[in-house]
Amino acid sequence: MAELKFDVAIAGGGLAGLTAAYALAKKGVNVALLERGSYPGSKNVCGGIFYPVILKKLIPEYRSEAPIERLVSKRSFHLMAGEACFSFEFSLPTECFTVLRAKFDRWFAGKVEEAGATIICETLVEDVIRRDGRAVGVKTDRGEIASNLVIIADGAPSLLAEKLGLRKPSKPNRFVLGVKEVISLPEEEVERRFNLSREEGAALIFYGEPLTKQASGFIYTNRESLSVGVASYLHQLARLQENPNQLLEEFKRAKAVAPLVKGGTIKEYSAHLIPESYEGELYGEGVLVAGDAAGLLNSSPLFLEGTSLAMASGLTAAEVSLEALERGDYSKRFLSKYERMLNDSFVLKDVKRYRRFPEFLEKYSDMLADYPRMFGEFLAQIYSADERPKEDKVKEAFARLGGKIGLLKALLFLLKLWRSTL
Repeated sequence: MAELKFDVAIAGGGLAGLTAAYALAKKGVNVALLERGSYPGSKNVCGGIFYPVILKKLIPEYRSEAPIERLVSKRSFHLMAGEACFSFEFSLPTECFTVLRAKFDRWFAGKVEEAGATIICETLVEDVIRRDGRAVGVKTDRGEIASNLVIIADGAPSLLAEKLGLRKPSKPNRFVLGVKEVISLPEEEVERRFNLSREEGAALIFYGEPLTKQASGFIYTNRESLSVGVASYLHQLARLQENPNQLLEEFKRAKAVAPLVKGGTIKEYSAHLIPESYEGELYGEGVLVAGDAAGLLNSSPLFLEGTSLAMASGLTAAEVSLEALERGDYSKRFLSKYERMLNDSFVLKDVKRYRRFPEFLEKYSDMLADYPRMFGEFLAQIYSADERPKEDKVKEAFARLGGKIGLLKALLFLLKLWRSTL
């Protein structure tokens, strides 16, 4: 590849990189996006829920164009305990929807190219080129590309940010490994099993047995398939010598899950590292870090939101880059505006507010595993079929439950859970 020159070079064709490229190209900036896959989306993975808060700003008519699977009108949380399962479900109107990233990102990339950006695929960005301490382009496996600014959006863990000294070396307890299958089912069968209308979708989150203590499972409904997966901390998988593929199989065999996936055909398998935190800086001399590369995730189990944070960071990076280009100022001092803008937005407010949940999960993992089982035993005793008076059974059940848990310990657990998730 002969040396090329752009105003901005973006490393990574995920949602953050695509958003930055689209916003810059719409303003007439000469921008290049470099993607290691055969097309943007070919290597991109998420659980499946998309939050369109930024997308509708960029492309107001997206609903009539984008390859949306289903609008998520039903959400539910399930605590599994062997044969028992305790569920909380609610329905609500929403703009969130499920997507298959290979299809969605490819569509979005088409809009980016229509806006005037250059997308270069099957190209791995190996390093950031620096001159006098400032980023002036990128080195790829096909040659060098010069630019005034570089936006790093290469996902988690960001090796580029680490090479630049912007991010501290990765630690296993900072990442979650998610593995997912797309299981094909007829459209009418998806709607029957999850009690959905044609456009409706459902999001189900699972904790408890047979999953390990710090693992969770999920099912998201697509038009003619299900996205089914599990996620667990890397260090826990290593400590327990747990195979994530086996964990997924055990999850699919769980009593609460098996009827929902029965008879489906596995069409796709993927794995993805999910950042739970970021230790380092989001900007440097001539460079910005966005999306998963910057560890931008709302890890609360009530939200599990990453797509909107990725796109918001990409848009903010584009706005700051545009101003830097106009001023001709690519200094770290000026680019610090990027982090200030993220701090003033929902992005870092949410990241900072909910980053306590991983710490809670680490500290109280035994309780998250034991409490559902104890509660199942409590209910089984109350609803047992025998000739004892109900009042006696209830008193005995409460006494046994209190003896196992302890009222003060349980209240402290609930308080910590509340503070880390809401």
